[in-house]
Amino acid sequence: MKALYGVHHDAWGTGDGQNGPSLWPDSPESGAGLARVRPQSGRVPDSGESGHDKQPSAAALPKGTQPRWRVWVPVIVLIIVSIVQVFLAMTASLSPWKGGGFGMFATLDGTAFRHVRIFVESKERSEELEIAPSQEWAAARGELFPSDRMLTGLAQTVVAREKRYGRPVETVRIEVWRTEFSPATLDATNRPLRVFKWYVVQAPGISDE
Repeated sequence: MKALYGVHHDAWGTGDGQNGPSLWPDSPESGAGLARVRPQSGRVPDSGESGHDKQPSAAALPKGTQPRWRVWVPVIVLIIVSIVQVFLAMTASLSPWKGGGFGMFATLDGTAFRHVRIFVESKERSEELEIAPSQEWAAARGELFPSDRMLTGLAQTVVAREKRYGRPVETVRIEVWRTEFSPATLDATNRPLRVFKWYVVQAPGISDE
């Protein structure tokens, strides 16, 4: 008795048992029904996809063929940061310990050897104030980088605190000092880096002495 299904192969053929099965019924002589078809393995390509025109992404490229410009990005950023930090340290009294830290191990010019003094003046008073705990962060920033922005922020915190306690303030004077050491004797000397004034009465403004 002949088999119900014809022989099948991996390749598409004519159904004669040699070149593979056919999608059509076998001949009447064989007495078999429809040929069994084995589906092909692998993914069917999407419409319009040939398999040859698909370009690999940059991440899939071999290590030696990665875009070379990416290697230079951190180097360029580091160079820019170092130039800006050295420039500000030479022209704006930025501490070498901040802004990138270039030169930090060649100097003692850090927070331990800088300090600020705050004075308030008005018609009724003229005195030096201690730095309140709420002003320590602003004072530390002003010590390390005594720019207009940093010292203005510190002066504003002082004015806000004095007004909160009902004490009159017309002018805030901030002095930034640095401790320097003699190369020969290592004697310590305090030197003013900047004297900054913030005027509260009339139009607020700033000035240097």
